[in-house]
Amino acid sequence: MRRMFTFTLLLLAAAMTRPSKAQTFQEFLARVRSAPDSLARTSIVNEFMSGHAFPLVEERSIHFLYRGKGNTIAMAGDLNRWNPSAGPMTRIEGTDLFMRTESLAVNGRVEYKIWVDSVWMLDPLNHKTSLGGYGENSDIWMPHYKPSPFGTSDPKIPAGTLDTFRVRSAALGRTYPVIVYKPHGAGATAPLPALFVTDGGEYLSIGKVHVILDQLIAEKKIRPVLGIFIDPRTDPSNSSTSHRMTDYAANDLFLDFLEKELLPQLGKRYRISADSADRAILGASMGGLIATYAVLKRPEFIMNCCAQSPAYYQSDSTVLKIVDTLAATRGKFYIQTGTVNDTRMEALFVEKKLRALGALVKYEEFHEGHNWTNWKTHLPKMLERFFRP
Repeated sequence: MRRMFTFTLLLLAAAMTRPSKAQTFQEFLARVRSAPDSLARTSIVNEFMSGHAFPLVEERSIHFLYRGKGNTIAMAGDLNRWNPSAGPMTRIEGTDLFMRTESLAVNGRVEYKIWVDSVWMLDPLNHKTSLGGYGENSDIWMPHYKPSPFGTSDPKIPAGTLDTFRVRSAALGRTYPVIVYKPHGAGATAPLPALFVTDGGEYLSIGKVHVILDQLIAEKKIRPVLGIFIDPRTDPSNSSTSHRMTDYAANDLFLDFLEKELLPQLGKRYRISADSADRAILGASMGGLIATYAVLKRPEFIMNCCAQSPAYYQSDSTVLKIVDTLAATRGKFYIQTGTVNDTRMEALFVEKKLRALGALVKYEEFHEGHNWTNWKTHLPKMLERFFRP
């Protein structure tokens, strides 16, 4: 009788550990929770983990998993404003597996990290990463997300040159490093349109704008363009020397630096177009704020704005107030934002106000967060709009 009972238990355990066809995550949880003992639960978890990629995506659902020791485990990232307390992972009873389920559009992309007892780490189960301003993050692509074909160097594409020099600003009382991209084959005869880039060091190192310019120019999608990269750090190797939160906060002195100090210096070194319609200013977050402010306040200097995830609520909502006071604007604006805890609400507000002023506005939103891969991926469309042949 005892042998028969033992044999029955073994058959039951085998049935519970046997994978079902097209097993869903909920079915997996049900099998684990109904397993008779820890050995059976471990077997079910091992089989499931070996047969899937993680995070596990099912339509709009993302199942984040962490396997290991720890008391307090969380998933923190774009989905919860990088707040571990807003993304706790719960232990699946009787296992060393922790889980959290989130929802995202099927063409979305987000970045995150796993937080284990106050230690931040990349997701050990996810090989996909993206580079951000604070290093690498784990990256998740939903089934219909399309990565950009731009931004990866191709030895077959002629590369432009990068010149570095420093410009003293009397207006700001600081000396700034400036890196100028000169397109391959640009002659000395025709003046070049210009792209002024805030957060220049990161737009180069992470955003790979110089590589994107090489590719777009080689494919004749844009004209040859002079790229002017202004870094907010007086010492690019020391983040504490950054002045972006003051320079980009709707600061007229920063615009004086660009227009009255930097532009004349550039004119001595390069053939740059004198037409403000041939100039654009690019920025993300606070950089998007100052880019919009520059075109609103000084269209005679610069006419085209490329604003990515613009932080319009910053600087006492100055941009939001300005668009309420203007009667019209000659500027042209391209505004992009993410929908995942990004700047969508203020971007939509400004876009509506600009249209009412008669401005030419292009607005786009993507199911992504406030991060460099978002900005890098969607930048080529901005450049094509303002510098098309």
